[in-house]
Amino acid sequence: DSLFEHLIELTERRTSKAEAGKALLQRGIQKLRAGKNYEAIRLLGRAQQKLAMDEHRGECITALAACGSAYEAAGLLWAARASLLAATNLAFSEFVARGTLVPQALTCVRKLVWLEIQLGRVPCVLAWVELMSWVAHHLMLEGERWEVYLNERKDQDLIFGLLLLKTDFWELKWLDFLPYVLEKLQLDASWMALLYALGYEDHLRSERVIPEDQDHVAAHDFFLKWFTQPAAKDLPSKPGLMQGVKIRLHSVILGCKFEVESANNLTSIYLSETILSVLEAFLATGMGEKVFPHCPDFRLIVKPSE
Repeated sequence: DSLFEHLIELTERRTSKAEAGKALLQRGIQKLRAGKNYEAIRLLGRAQQKLAMDEHRGECITALAACGSAYEAAGLLWAARASLLAATNLAFSEFVARGTLVPQALTCVRKLVWLEIQLGRVPCVLAWVELMSWVAHHLMLEGERWEVYLNERKDQDLIFGLLLLKTDFWELKWLDFLPYVLEKLQLDASWMALLYALGYEDHLRSERVIPEDQDHVAAHDFFLKWFTQPAAKDLPSKPGLMQGVKIRLHSVILGCKFEVESANNLTSIYLSETILSVLEAFLATGMGEKVFPHCPDFRLIVKPSE
């Protein structure tokens, strides 16, 4: 690592800042693959600064996306989401400017679907799934790339269905319209899971989704096995439907529980998301720097001024 820092300094002095950025990007990805997430975050953050030029847009997108993966591996989902949003914005800027959609756009959006599933926010998952489908068809994927995309989409559908099965009984009334939306988005597993949770087992039988030879007990056991899959541990205790007057966003940073109570309007939500992502990103790089919380809980309220 010490040798690498000397080489970076030499590269920037002898060649260019961009070449130093490429070296930092490569080293950051090596650290990420080795599971050294916080070291990867530091290196990839430095790479972004040096690659923030139009002619190095592709490498900058990669640095942002890789940094998002490092944040995710460290359990900092809001920081990961912010990094992926920046990468996605940069990937789509080429489309806005020249009408060309780069393949990195699909990679970023696919990752955002996974992050929102882990955060448990149902409306956001649906929005990113819809955009992901549009991007995949616009890129006209073929052969192995199309198969990889379909397999990942199937996995997302299964885990999203698991998230919907975790809906509180009293909140199911807010989701009576959703099976139609899931069907349109071709999220067949999620559609099936939600219909069962809503009590439409007979409808699933009439559609032959549940085989005729499976009785009520067998069907219950199937959905119970789905509900208790190991992936459930990576999901919230229940999905966020974002339909109340207030919504709550959560994070745990350095052992301190952060909660942001936000008014349910886009401006307040965007600000709340930004606050949590900045806190996660800023304090993540404080690991090992004698940074520690002085209280177990920290609560913020975000609402329009009267």
